Amino acid sequence: MTDATSRRAYGFYGDVVVFDTTFNTNRYDLTFAPMLGVNNHGQTIVLACAFLSKETTESFVWMFEEFKKAMPGGEPKTIITDQDAAMAIAISIAFPTTFHRLCIWHITSKFSVKLPRDAYKEYWREFQKAIWDTDNKDEFDAKWNIVVTKAGLTDHPWLSSMFDLRESWVPAYARQFFAAGMSSSQRAEGSHGFFKQYISRRNSLMDFIIRFERALSHQREKELVADHRSTMSRLASDVVEDALMSEEGCELLSETLKSLQVKLKLLKDGPSNNEVGGSSSQTQYMKDPKRVRCKGRSKGVTGAKEKAMKRGIRHCRECGHIGHDRRQCPALNTPTSPSNNDESTPIHRSDPLFDDFDRMHGPTE
Repeated sequence: MTDATSRRAYGFYGDVVVFDTTFNTNRYDLTFAPMLGVNNHGQTIVLACAFLSKETTESFVWMFEEFKKAMPGGEPKTIITDQDAAMAIAISIAFPTTFHRLCIWHITSKFSVKLPRDAYKEYWREFQKAIWDTDNKDEFDAKWNIVVTKAGLTDHPWLSSMFDLRESWVPAYARQFFAAGMSSSQRAEGSHGFFKQYISRRNSLMDFIIRFERALSHQREKELVADHRSTMSRLASDVVEDALMSEEGCELLSETLKSLQVKLKLLKDGPSNNEVGGSSSQTQYMKDPKRVRCKGRSKGVTGAKEKAMKRGIRHCRECGHIGHDRRQCPALNTPTSPSNNDESTPIHRSDPLFDDFDRMHGPTE
């Protein structure tokens, strides 16, 4: 999983990536596997991530191949991971030209567990000097062998295996490969703490994606702030250098800065952008529709026939028989139509006007 912003970042900062698979983030026990980098501000950035159901060589190869397809420029120059056999094989298959550097923090933290207690207490500082204070390969080899011999650990299997892997983790061997100032995967450990602010093991996959995007937005906002701060700092530094060339320049800069400071204070104390017709930056997410629980079947649509049956059979109001209404009732004698000029001629009750009146108001006595 990646996006255009991460792909663009990989084009700038993809020489070194950190890969770690120790963070479970959802209720399905899928392993969250992020590929991390470091930007020009020294900030950790997420380049891509995946969910793995198994931490096998096949799973890692699949992820690394998909990573290469998605990212511009192909494989990274250096990848830093913890010590894992399946991962090491997968890296050699998918990233054949990438230098695989082991996390030095994970290795050095194991000395207290792997060595006998007395040997660790007495010789740990000498091991540290051999690891950190040597400038070249030969110097490291010599100091390491001296400490191992003094401690009586020449046949110690774990120390022997670490010495065989020294090209992958010892600074004297690995410093020839660019690592952006990193020698461990602790950036991944730090990112775990960051993501835990947003994500929990109770999350579903959909919850995770929503919360992960929220965390990613927060991370990128910090990067944007750092970009602006860096740009303005360089500009301010150049202006100060130019002003220091003369006394007039210093006075002009001082007056300008005072005026600018007043304007910025007014801007800071004024209404925010959101209060002046700005749109809210809060992300709106689609919610599940509300569910309404009903008893039994819903009511169907009532037809015209059913409505007529409910109203009952209509009877003539004059004679009480069915089949006709008052206007066609044979019991009434139809009077002779009055003359148009005779305004005093009374209107008979059988006139249709009364039928309409009766329907609206009921019959009159």
